[in-house]
Amino acid sequence: MPTTEKFVVPRMGEPFDSARVVSWHKKPGEGFKRGEVLLEIETDKSVVEIPAAGDGRLLHYLVEVDGVFSSVMPVAEVELEGEPPAPDGSPDPEVVETRAQAPGGPTEGVRGSPEPLPARPDASLPASPVKGEPGHRVFSTPVARGLADDYPLDLTRVAGTGPNGRVTKKDVLDAVRGQPAGSARPVAAGVEAGGKTEQLVSTGHGDLNVVRWPCGAPRPAATVVLLHGIFGDTSTWSGLASNLSRTGLDAMAIDLPCHGKSLSTVTDLPAVVDCLAEAIEKSCSTPIVLVGHSFGGALAARVAASAPRLAVRSLVLIAPVGLGTEIQQAFLDGVLHASTNDALARELRKLTASGVSLSAAYLDELRFALRGRAEALGELCAQISCCGVQQIDIAPDLQRVVCPAAVIQGRADEIIPWAHALNAPEHIAVYLPRHAGHMPQWDTARLVESVIAREAA
Repeated sequence: MPTTEKFVVPRMGEPFDSARVVSWHKKPGEGFKRGEVLLEIETDKSVVEIPAAGDGRLLHYLVEVDGVFSSVMPVAEVELEGEPPAPDGSPDPEVVETRAQAPGGPTEGVRGSPEPLPARPDASLPASPVKGEPGHRVFSTPVARGLADDYPLDLTRVAGTGPNGRVTKKDVLDAVRGQPAGSARPVAAGVEAGGKTEQLVSTGHGDLNVVRWPCGAPRPAATVVLLHGIFGDTSTWSGLASNLSRTGLDAMAIDLPCHGKSLSTVTDLPAVVDCLAEAIEKSCSTPIVLVGHSFGGALAARVAASAPRLAVRSLVLIAPVGLGTEIQQAFLDGVLHASTNDALARELRKLTASGVSLSAAYLDELRFALRGRAEALGELCAQISCCGVQQIDIAPDLQRVVCPAAVIQGRADEIIPWAHALNAPEHIAVYLPRHAGHMPQWDTARLVESVIAREAA
């Protein structure tokens, strides 16, 4: 006999404070079978497909697309056939994760909500791994494990510097850089769950990490190239890229130098632009829709204006640096110099108008990642702003760009004044969503997707 139930996302580890609904695969009134994907959610480190635990019918949504919820909140009301499943609290083995491990941290590329993270190791456990000991249990962060799988690297041979000897992203990257030349390259020939691939692309300024979400078409209409902001990484774009790949577009995100899994450490602005242009040219054979957020927006404008060899069909800048004078220096300094989770969380809350809640484990990971690259990130920040004055002007670049272009700037942006978007040249389309902060791709995801799709047409 059918029963009506509130559908709660199955446990996938520790409870999470908040996650975001990326998309619903079923509409109200539609039936589903056990194992069919009902929805996709995005946490701070991954996009996860949530399947049905049994046969039934979706009655109505309790959380709409872009809505934020916690691990104990129901997201839909469903009608299930037969007896309701026993609430044993165990993780659902059928939950499939589309891995988007985030080596850096959010900030301008904040992932907005925490992934269920492993429990902290007990303080009584060994503080560091015993190298080479068979069966030795190594405590490591999710990011470190993802990196170790990609390169590949034996975590039992990496000394952890994190809390209680936990192996961090910095530890893995340091170990990778110490390997013989040619060995530190991810094995990315295969396609990950959800069709995502990942590889390092060599440039004259070092290797950049490139993540793809292919649409599956023999020849896609275009490739959407996504550049994150300062302190971010490719996982900033996980939800957006996943959705775009279902519209006939390939999506590709690049970790900037000194960010994420990229091994390039160049910090000179012209060299960063050249590095990105070279990676894009090597990675794309179709027309390009170049999308950049914040600092990545300034870089995208420079790439489009200075690399005519690239087939840039259109340019989309989201809350870009470089269209005005002011910027919140306290945000840049606050993230770069945060020595406590409270300080870091305070700064991250400035990024989105819809709110962000991050776990202590996630904040620990991010602080360690920032600390490991503090000098290089400080050099990049100095090229963005000095004493609250932006040091980049992209207006001349946009005047030289011949392709269609658009700027999306949230009117609730706390980092860059929204009125800066009005300084864009008159041939640039400008979108000013009222309820979006510095990350419109989070606060108004459907608007951003529609603008990109329109520019790709």
